[in-house]
Amino acid sequence: MILIHHSSLKSFLTSTEAYLMSKTERKLWIWGALYIATAIALGAFGAHAVKSRVSPDALAWWETAADYQRLHGLGLLALATLWPRVSHFSQKKLMTIAYLFIAGGLFFCGSLYAMTLTNIRVLGAITPIGGSLWILAWLWLAWTLYRDTDQKTSVSQD
Repeated sequence: MILIHHSSLKSFLTSTEAYLMSKTERKLWIWGALYIATAIALGAFGAHAVKSRVSPDALAWWETAADYQRLHGLGLLALATLWPRVSHFSQKKLMTIAYLFIAGGLFFCGSLYAMTLTNIRVLGAITPIGGSLWILAWLWLAWTLYRDTDQKTSVSQD
């Protein structure tokens, strides 16, 4: 059992060094959480309501969309975690990357969800646009972090 002295806890809670999230960082956390929550809801909807109404191939499209949406929701949360740790210049790039994640989801997941529900297979032509946007976003993130030489960190550099 860990005992914390009351005065220590009080000083910690009232510390001026407490971290406050920026509006943009909060926005990234909210977007990521909503992205994941929506993916979970759609995945459950697919497993229960859609499953009996579509072919196994169509259900696989739905499941792929939900899986990739969850993954890229985690990507948005990763951007939120990185936000206070990179330079102001890189923060601007992180927002562009976030928009690419979201746009990629609209194209990739949206086309797969729509294709599952409508069986209009030509919608599958839109899916690679979303995948390309996601690939671009991940590569841009790697490049941004590689080039960010003005990282905000208190951890010793190795």
